[in-house]
Amino acid sequence: MSTTEIRNLQHLLDQCWSDDTFLASFLKDPITVLLDHKLMDMRGMDVEVAEYKANKIHLIFHGDSPDKIHLQSQRHPRIADDDA
Repeated sequence: MSTTEIRNLQHLLDQCWSDDTFLASFLKDPITVLLDHKLMDMRGMDVEVAEYKANKIHLIFHGDSPDKIHLQSQRHPRIADDDA
């Protein structure tokens, strides 16, 4: 995953935490949201929302290989890119 893709994913997850409608659509169908934002090639993969709490999202990406990708996001203030 490129640096640009990582930043775009951070922005998408930030949008989840700031927009309840967007969060609901992401939790309902994360693959479509990720594809719509051109973040990941999800062909042949399933995404499982393993855990959702008021301050945490835990996703598991399943593919053909036995490896799984775990992605977690926690609600917290993010330092603006200009401040880093």
